[in-house]
Parts: sequence; structure tokens; C-alpha cells
Amino acid sequence: MTDHLRQRLNEAIDDCRTLTPEALTDVVLGVVQPELVRLNQTIDYLRRNIRRSRDQVDGYDQELASAKAAIARVRDLHQPTQHMGKTWCTECSVRRSTGAKTYEWVAYIPHPCPTIDATEEA
Repeated sequence: MTDHLRQRLNEAIDDCRTLTPEALTDVVLGVVQPELVRLNQTIDYLRRNIRRSRDQVDGYDQELASAKAAIARVRDLHQPTQHMGKTWCTECSVRRSTGAKTYEWVAYIPHPCPTIDATEEA
């Protein structure tokens, strides 16, 4: 109970010493009832905000799951491969077709490549 409410109740009781119990109850309820209404409004306001916050968290969880899935897809593309005794990124390194089933490497990007480095920073 707030000090302000306690003071209002004490004043109402002091003013009503000569009233019947029913009249005193009415006076006290007249002080308490608005406070109960205010508290119920505050509770409703907090419930709405909690619901809204939960909805936002659910949305953030979905965004986070999507971002993690995207990072996993990028990592799946940028796999390491061994060539000439070194490890290269299969996605970033450039190959040139030299036939139906053959190719030659023309540019080598070491693994982990800048793309993998960027996903690790995230």
C-alpha cells in the first residue's frame, strides 16, 4: 500500500468515526475502489506489453534461426580442398574448364577464405 493511499484511508476513517459500519465501509471503498481500478489498468497495460515483448522475441528467434541457416549454407559452399599441397577454398578459387570433365585452377584463394572469416566474425 502506498503512503498516499494509507494517508487517504486514515483521513477517511478519522472523518467517519460516528458512521455506521456500513457507511464506513462505503467511505473506505470509495477510497480503495479507484486505487483497485488504477492497479487493474496497470496490470492490463503490463500484460499487453509482456505479450508484445514475447511476440518480438519470437520474431527475433525466427530471424536468428534464418541467419544461422544462411551462414550454414555459405559455409557449406566455401569448403576447403587440397591442391598442390595447400588448402584452398573451392568456391572462391577460380577454375577453368579444359574439357568435358577436366579443369585447371587459375586462381587460388586460401581456406579459410575472407567469406568464412566474415561468418566467424558474425
